[in-house]
Amino acid sequence: MTATTPKFLLPYPVDSDNINKLPDILKQQAESIESALSGFDFDGQDTNGLASRITSLEKLVADLQKFATKPIAYSRSTSLALNTVSSNAGFTVISSMTPIIQSTDLITYANNAFKVAYDCILSISFSARLSNRDAPWTSNQRQFIELAKNYSGQGSPDQVMELGRVPPVNEDSVSYSYTGPFSAGDTVTPVMYNNIASRSISSVILSGSVQRTA
Repeated sequence: MTATTPKFLLPYPVDSDNINKLPDILKQQAESIESALSGFDFDGQDTNGLASRITSLEKLVADLQKFATKPIAYSRSTSLALNTVSSNAGFTVISSMTPIIQSTDLITYANNAFKVAYDCILSISFSARLSNRDAPWTSNQRQFIELAKNYSGQGSPDQVMELGRVPPVNEDSVSYSYTGPFSAGDTVTPVMYNNIASRSISSVILSGSVQRTA
């Protein structure tokens, strides 16, 4: 009695089969194999059909991964003294951010700035906790956080570099968020402006996401 394989049920002869039944058994086996292979598109008409579809799917998956939105997150928890007007025009670059979540294929951090590797949409949120918020306010006192695009870190950022700024008002913390397009090689620098003596930032968190567009 002919036996079959457990998965694809391909027939094969056993010791009890008559030798004159072998041609029929082999025919059954060949037809079963052909039926199984037809599911993989090997029908003699398009033997490369399966391979081409797999290649297409692999490319689609690779493109989806390439253009997927990827998160970033960095922080600093040690105190950073803030400049006053007499030092770097009152601007302090937030330095030494520690990576929590990295997407180094799309964005890197070096020289206190974030640099994108490709054209992308960058969403970024920047928050800082300040010290001495209860100091008496007098006229001409001013402080704010901002994100600067393609800023060297020296002097006052040009107006076209400033993505946006937010003052702390009477709170001991301040945050700002920005979303927009960037070109490959662009940088983003978190900075603080302060012209009030004896102020510092005790902690900073910067987070967001990057989505490649080219």
